[in-house]
Amino acid sequence: MYIIGGIIAFVVILLVLYRYCFVQHDQVVRTHFVCHDFPKTFGEVCIFFITDIGSRKVLSETIESINEKVDMVIIGGDLSNKRVPHSKVRDNIQTLQMLQVPLFFVWGDRDYEGDYRELDAMLLDCNVTILANSGVNFESSKGEMISLIGLDDLNHRKVNAKYAFQDAKGSFKILATHNIKSFFTLDPSEREQVQVVLSSSSHGSIDHESSQTQFLSSRSYQASRLSSLFSGSGNCYVVTMQST
Repeated sequence: MYIIGGIIAFVVILLVLYRYCFVQHDQVVRTHFVCHDFPKTFGEVCIFFITDIGSRKVLSETIESINEKVDMVIIGGDLSNKRVPHSKVRDNIQTLQMLQVPLFFVWGDRDYEGDYRELDAMLLDCNVTILANSGVNFESSKGEMISLIGLDDLNHRKVNAKYAFQDAKGSFKILATHNIKSFFTLDPSEREQVQVVLSSSSHGSIDHESSQTQFLSSRSYQASRLSSLFSGSGNCYVVTMQST
């Protein structure tokens, strides 16, 4: 019995050492969208997209490894949960701010588990723009516009796209939502206005087709408890968009 217990303890120690010594890294996935209706005067837009950070630490080495000229960071929800102190969330925000571009955030279901009002105040203090049924516009030097729309969490709040689309003045619209199902709750006329959807894959995959909308359903930055035992890596995305 003691021998078996010793073997199990030895294996666990080896797994922990393997994780922290050899696989403490991230996988930066690069995704490129070519869109016929993308405003040509923007040239190319580059977004760093990360979702489901949770209790994981965002690695500064990952941010430093990005060579692309990033235009914005979008946090696709589940930045926090009830077990994560807001001091750790602030540290992760500051690491993402190393890219020196605007940060945008959409709510996930786990973000509402804790004191979400305190989280809201902290994000505002860190100059993070919260998109909850709202949108922002970006204008090129020639007056063309791109809009970024963010929807609130489908499980805890009401998705009200009416106000978001009122804010969005651009001919090209990017939709950020934690739950991909939110997109399919929109009216068909609203869905037709969206060219690209960025979401987490933690609430299911895409089971609908769209003739004009392209999707990125990202894997979680924070691995599951079981997989995190074997791997310290997380997934994040560099998303580029340009015209045909």
